[in-house]
Amino acid sequence: MSDNKELNENELNEDKINKLLFNISDEEEVKTEELNEEEKNKSKAEKWIKGIIMVLLLTAVTAFAVITIFFSKKSYTGYEVAAETAKNLPEGSDYVTDYGKILCYNDEGITIFNGKGEIEWNAALNMTNPKITVNNGCAVIADIGGRNLLVVNHKNIPAKQVSLQMLQDILLVDISEQGEIAVLMEADKGYNIQLINPYDKNNSLKAEIKTYSKDDGYALSLAMSKDGSKLVTEYVKTDNNEIKSTLTFYNFDKIGENSNADRIVGVFPFEDTIFSKLKFADNNTVCAFGDNKIACFEAKREPVLLWEKKVAGKIERVAEDKSGFALLVNESNIAMADNTGSVTGAAVSSDYIDGDYLTGKAVESDKSVLYSFGYSGSKNFAKEADINAKGMSFNNGETVLYSENNCIVFDENGNQKFKNKFNDGIMGFFPTDNKVKYYTVLGKKLKIIKLNE
Repeated sequence: MSDNKELNENELNEDKINKLLFNISDEEEVKTEELNEEEKNKSKAEKWIKGIIMVLLLTAVTAFAVITIFFSKKSYTGYEVAAETAKNLPEGSDYVTDYGKILCYNDEGITIFNGKGEIEWNAALNMTNPKITVNNGCAVIADIGGRNLLVVNHKNIPAKQVSLQMLQDILLVDISEQGEIAVLMEADKGYNIQLINPYDKNNSLKAEIKTYSKDDGYALSLAMSKDGSKLVTEYVKTDNNEIKSTLTFYNFDKIGENSNADRIVGVFPFEDTIFSKLKFADNNTVCAFGDNKIACFEAKREPVLLWEKKVAGKIERVAEDKSGFALLVNESNIAMADNTGSVTGAAVSSDYIDGDYLTGKAVESDKSVLYSFGYSGSKNFAKEADINAKGMSFNNGETVLYSENNCIVFDENGNQKFKNKFNDGIMGFFPTDNKVKYYTVLGKKLKIIKLNE
């Protein structure tokens, strides 16, 4: 009993000592306890609120996933015409979509239609061989083999246009998102590349490069980065009956300034391949689409080959956007491998984009396969396509294939979303930013159709 009394007295003495040392009054002690209690309550409230937020986030994510899966597998059997042009389209026109609009052009003029089928802007052209290149609201129409250019910024209404006349014949052209253009022209002994900002009257010529002589090869492809700071070209030549192509990378910011006078930061030679198309997915990723292989590069500083895939069949069509690309490959009569993996005429497995189809069984004749890829090299899907396609478009993972009268739409997972026959004849079929609306050129009219069930 005495021991307990001494213990209590000692504890009381310690409390008094602490109060004296730290100058803590009884009132402050009470306030401290109250503050501690408030902090505990506040902490509990914060945890409760965080818990509610987490539940709401999980619910939203789950709902989004369910909706995405539902709509990605949804198929449509019919359509209605939401809008169409009042007049027939000009004869001999070509079409391309950009910035949610469709651009119609021929050697006499260009017209931009909006999603209601209304003419948003037009201009006259006087070109023999017009070719259009678009990039997120900017377009350049070049007279290939001639010297006239028309640069159009159609992000605003009315569109802003600038006409240019070059001093040499134009062979290749590309455009950035800001409207800067790269023009490759034929010079006396080789080629000349100019980077031009058509909207800068004080200094429209940003850079000029004298490139290879014609003995080093023929200029075949050119691509410009989204911000206009990088460029890649391809030159092709024949040496001892073998085709050789060279990809040359240029940089026009500080990295290129420190490299050399020509601003070359990398050169990649390839044998037995012609890259008919070069494409910057963004400022630092460029993909080269060849006749028998695909190569993807990281070009942030000095270019690096990220991955390379061969194609056993024949690439019939390529379509791409910033998210990835689609290939239509004719795989009839390609070389096959047996079940042990030994080769019969061609290498197999992971070296090939179409390696999944290189099995021990024979390939059906006249078979075309649609492949969808990301720029990382990952394959989204491979689906047989029962259509003799004359055109293909790709937008946010969705692929459209169309022939003279038939159309097939595949969603981003390779499911058949829509299939239909159009008796008027299909001149063009393109996705819009709306998942159920499409720009279609049927017969002589532009029609915006809306899919229904």
